[in-house]
Amino acid sequence: MSASRPKASAAGRQRPVTGAAVDGGGTAAPALTTTPQGDVPVEIVSVVGAGTLDAETVFIRYNGDGQLNLAGWQLKDDDGNTFTFPQLTLYPKGAVRVHTVAGTDTVIDLYWGIPAVVWGSGENARLYDSQGNLQAWYRIP
Repeated sequence: MSASRPKASAAGRQRPVTGAAVDGGGTAAPALTTTPQGDVPVEIVSVVGAGTLDAETVFIRYNGDGQLNLAGWQLKDDDGNTFTFPQLTLYPKGAVRVHTVAGTDTVIDLYWGIPAVVWGSGENARLYDSQGNLQAWYRIP
């Protein structure tokens, strides 16, 4: 992490959110240089606003059939900052945005509640399932 960014808290949090996320859209993530361990068709589509607290958002989309329960999944950065997903179900082409700042969770927007930036250029965003298997990876441009 660069010296100009304060370190964010490494604590995850869990709060229940119910319902289905809406259609994601967006562009594909860059090619992976690390092979995900799982076979769940989920991707980190983008990390926008890196380094700007009020704008930092991670966009995650589910490309599979059926339902994907994200409860207990974790989003991590290179410094060990960890967001633990609450009870949330994604449906085919469903998506969710994880904001760094505090806010009120909905079925399409989750809020980490950290008062410091988490993401920076060149860092990696990694998504792990509830068993700790790497399912998706995105390098921030």
